[in-house]
Parts: sequence; C-alpha cells; structure tokens
Amino acid sequence: MPTVQKLYNHHRTNLDVEFLMVSRWDSPLAACSYAYRNHLSLPFYVTRDDDVPGSINLGQFPAAFVYARDGSIAAPHAGASDWSDQSVIKFIDQLRAR
Repeated sequence: MPTVQKLYNHHRTNLDVEFLMVSRWDSPLAACSYAYRNHLSLPFYVTRDDDVPGSINLGQFPAAFVYARDGSIAAPHAGASDWSDQSVIKFIDQLRAR
C-alpha cells in the first residue's frame, strides 16, 4: 500500500486519474482504521464478494486494475507490485494521452 499511496500522491491533482481501493472482506471501520494507522489518504471502499463482477476476479489477493478512459481494463495485475515505479507512472501517462 505505501507504493500505491506514492502513485496516488503523484497523480493526486490530476483530474484524468482516479483511484479506488476496494476491500471485499473488511468492515468500513476496519478499512478506515487500517488507512489511519498506515497514514494512507487513498479513497477506500468496502464491498461484498457478490458485488464484485467476475471480470475483475483474478482469484488472487491483492489484485489491481488499471482502466482506460473507455472503461476497458488496460492492465489487470495479480499480486504485489511497486506501484510507484517509473514504468507504472509512464504507463498511466500514456493512457492519459490517448
């Protein structure tokens, strides 16, 4: 999550980039507590498994998705990653330019 926070901070003022952190298993209180304890200002949302579309169920936790402007999934990713890496920033910038 710290690298997601760095990526969020990088794009925080860019209206073309939005972040949604979705928890399928935690209560809203648990998600807020986790964010507070870890100094995260990302927008967290809580949902149930039944509300998650099959198209974004990679069967692994964590899972992340980068969407293009048209709503299509531009990059699904299962597992941990360094989301603050320059290659991720470049990829998002290229999507924004389309």
